[in-house]
Amino acid sequence: MSARNEAAEQNATSCPASRRAVATGSSGVNEPRAAVMVKSTRTGHPLAKRHIQHMMTNMKSADGQRRTYRMVARAEAAEVTRQRVLDAAGSLFGALPYEQVSLEAVARQAGTTVQTILRRFNSKDHLLAEVIGRRRMSIHAQRARVPAGDVDVAVDTLFAEYEQWGDEILLFLAQEGRHRLITEAVQAGRLFHQQWVRTTFGPAIAARSGPARRRAIHRLLATTDLYVWKVLRRDLGLHPGEARAVLSGLVRDAMASERGVR
Repeated sequence: MSARNEAAEQNATSCPASRRAVATGSSGVNEPRAAVMVKSTRTGHPLAKRHIQHMMTNMKSADGQRRTYRMVARAEAAEVTRQRVLDAAGSLFGALPYEQVSLEAVARQAGTTVQTILRRFNSKDHLLAEVIGRRRMSIHAQRARVPAGDVDVAVDTLFAEYEQWGDEILLFLAQEGRHRLITEAVQAGRLFHQQWVRTTFGPAIAARSGPARRRAIHRLLATTDLYVWKVLRRDLGLHPGEARAVLSGLVRDAMASERGVR
C-alpha cells in the first residue's frame, strides 16, 4: 500500500463517525435508524436490544389500548340498542294488548332488526319480562322516597305515578288471567301497593288498633286505588290539579273517619 493510501486510511479511521461505523459494522453512509438498530442487534449490542424491546412493548401496549377501546365502544353501542328496544317495547306493550305487539313492530320503532332483538332478549316473553321489571323498579324507587307518615308527599307521589303509568297499568289489569307474566305482574303490584299503604300511612293512624285500624287501612286502600284516579281523570275528565285535590281530600277523609274510635 502506498504512503498516500495509508495516510488516507488513517485519517478516515481517526474520525469519530468512522470509528462508530466500524464498531457497528456500518459502511459509514447515513443509514435509516431502524436498519442500523437491526445491524446492531445482530452484533449483540445491548443498548440496541433494549431499545428494540422497548419499542415492541410500546407497540403491544398501543394495540391493547385500541382493542380495549373497541370493546368498550361495542359494549356501549349494544347497551344503547338495548335501551332503545326496551323503550319501544314498553311503549307498545303499554298501548296494545300482548297479542297485538309484534317483534317486527318493536324492531321498527327501535330502529333495529328482529334478529338483534332475539339475540339480546331470546323471545317476546323475555322482552316483556324485561319491560315489566323496568317498570317495577321505577315505581318502587319513586315510592321508596316517600317518608312514612308524610301524607302530602304520599299523595303527590301516588298521583304522579298514576299520571305517568296509570293507563298502561289499566291495560295490564284488563289482561289479568290471559297471560302468565302479566297476571303475575298485576298480582305482585297489588300486594306491593297494599304493603306500601300500610307502611306509609301507618304512622298517621297509629292511635287506632284492632278493627278500627283495619277499617282505616281498607278505606285508604280503596281511596288510593288506581281506579279512583281513572274515574277522576278519565271518566270525569278533571284537570290534574283538581283531580289531585279530590284524591287528597278522599285520603284525609279516610284517615279522619272514626277518629278516636279504637
